[in-house]
Amino acid sequence: MTRKKNTTLAVLRRALGPYEGREEIFAATVECSVSWVKKASAGIRSITPKTARKVSHATGVSEDWLM
Repeated sequence: MTRKKNTTLAVLRRALGPYEGREEIFAATVECSVSWVKKASAGIRSITPKTARKVSHATGVSEDWLM
C-alpha cells in the first residue's frame, strides 16, 4: 500500500475540506497552477518563500508553518 506524504500543503488542503481543498479551487484561491498544487501537495515541489506568502495571504495560515 502506498502512503501519501503529509506535506503542510496537503494537510492544509484536507483542513479546508473537499470543496476549498480541491486542486482546481485551491489553485485559483492561491493564484498558482493546478500542476504546482498537485506537485507541492505530493512533496515533489518545494514551497518557496514567495509561494508561502501567496498561500498565507489567501488562507491565513502562517508562512513559517508552510515552510
